[in-house]
Amino acid sequence: MTGSSDDVVRGFPHQELPKIVGEPTFDLLQDVHRKISTNAASVPTTLGGGGHGYLGMPTAMQNYFALAGAIFNPPNDPGPLPQIPPNATAAQIGTIERTHKESKRLYQEYIAVGNALKQQLIGAIDETYLRGLRHNIYGYMNVSILKMLTYVYENYGDIEPGDLTENNKRFSAPYDASSPIENLWEQIEEAMAFAGAADAPYTAQQILNNAYDLLHKTSHFKDELKEWRRLLVAQQTWPQFKRMMTRAHRDLRRQAAAGAGYRTANNMEYGTNNTNNAMAATAAALEGLAEATQSNRAAVANLTTANSTLTDQIRTINELKTMMKDLVMEVKTIKNTMKTLQQNHKSTSNKTSENNETRVVKRVQNKWCWSCGVNRGHDSTNCRYQAPGHQTTATIDNMMGSNPFGMHHK
Repeated sequence: MTGSSDDVVRGFPHQELPKIVGEPTFDLLQDVHRKISTNAASVPTTLGGGGHGYLGMPTAMQNYFALAGAIFNPPNDPGPLPQIPPNATAAQIGTIERTHKESKRLYQEYIAVGNALKQQLIGAIDETYLRGLRHNIYGYMNVSILKMLTYVYENYGDIEPGDLTENNKRFSAPYDASSPIENLWEQIEEAMAFAGAADAPYTAQQILNNAYDLLHKTSHFKDELKEWRRLLVAQQTWPQFKRMMTRAHRDLRRQAAAGAGYRTANNMEYGTNNTNNAMAATAAALEGLAEATQSNRAAVANLTTANSTLTDQIRTINELKTMMKDLVMEVKTIKNTMKTLQQNHKSTSNKTSENNETRVVKRVQNKWCWSCGVNRGHDSTNCRYQAPGHQTTATIDNMMGSNPFGMHHK
């Protein structure tokens, strides 16, 4: 369904909402919220699990997940044109175009439903109490219906702590199995809606635990609750719980009706019935024993499998530890090798330095003059620039009154 917000409203079960005169109260807001939620849920969509229409739009995420067992993710705007990669084949182009067309339709429908719901809320509440959310140019275009509801609840839907306490009592009130089970679902979901509006929502696990406990206390749903416990955690959702227990309650009603007819028709066979009942009870006990034995065998088999798996895991861990130990030893060997190489390199460098120094000293010793000093290219014997008192036999080891720089530099 794609159209304007007016077209969407015409398909709602509550096309007009009651007008709240003056400042809204919690009870009045909750009534409006309930009707808006019904309208949202009436529009089918594949979003949010596909079973609750657009209920995810006016419902807090945690509450919706508890109700639907899925997350309601708003669709993204796919843009005006499909993104077709270069060199795409005709078949690929066709698939991309169809996907884009459907994504665009879904997005436009989401926007139209949101606008319709916002339009209804604005019509039900004096806009004075929503003005804090209105942009002076865009109005409420970028404000979701959930944000608008949250705003009025927070500012005008005052809830006292005692109200939450009373709601918790309603949430966990005992259930009479002789009454329609739909009464229990309504009791729980009304409490969920109240807690959600009070910004104190129940978790999905709290809801399931509460419903399980209420049915368990009736003593009429033992087999079905046992079947529920055997489900995978991912399968244990609120919708699944309601389906299973509604079916169980239907069977319970049929059994009760059949039992009543049987008792009426067979009051004269009381003694025989007692014997049959005793035999049935014995058979049931034996069946329970067999079931328990089978369960124990399954448990032992599971434990054996678990032990085998654990043994394999321990073996793998030990193998990894051995590998790690070998790697550590190899790293130590590499480090020691590097250390030895560094020491050898240092020793070689030191020897080279010493040799260089020896050559320099020898060069200095061979090229020093009493008058000219060190490294002048000649010694004292061959000096052509002799200073007064020049000593031809002077050397670097016996300077004979001169200095390393020679008498010219004294």
